[in-house]
Amino acid sequence: MKLNQGLSRKDQELEYQAQVTQSLESKLKIQEGLIGEKDSELKTVKVTLQKKEKELEEHIKALKEIRLLYNTAVMDKVTLKQELSNSKRLSRTTALDVPKQNQLSQTEKQLYSELQSIQREVNCLNSKNKDLEFSVKQHEDQRSQQKRLSITDKNKWASRRHY
Repeated sequence: MKLNQGLSRKDQELEYQAQVTQSLESKLKIQEGLIGEKDSELKTVKVTLQKKEKELEEHIKALKEIRLLYNTAVMDKVTLKQELSNSKRLSRTTALDVPKQNQLSQTEKQLYSELQSIQREVNCLNSKNKDLEFSVKQHEDQRSQQKRLSITDKNKWASRRHY
């Protein structure tokens, strides 16, 4: 009889341990699923961040090209103004000099309009650059928050395993 009671108690303990083990295994599978989801979200954010970084690099490259064009246009304008002032210094104007002056003023106007369009493009790219920087900052914040959450989740489950 004592043997039967001892065996019955052992059976109950083993059954209880099996239930606890099964419960822990199911919780572990759930957590592994959550971690997998977080990892996939993190990968998605990383891919998006890389795309945004490439876009930012392209915008920076375009901005540098625009600055180069702008500087070239400014130098051309300065050169034309110097030529204009030199031509005005000449006291004699011939019939051939008048069309050159008209052409010069037209060229100045054209360069000025090009300069304004380049300035608008630069302003637009600066605005896009700021938007992209803000977007990249948001993605970095989300990424760091997700890392913190996944570390916290892992720590919670690691501490629960000890019990």
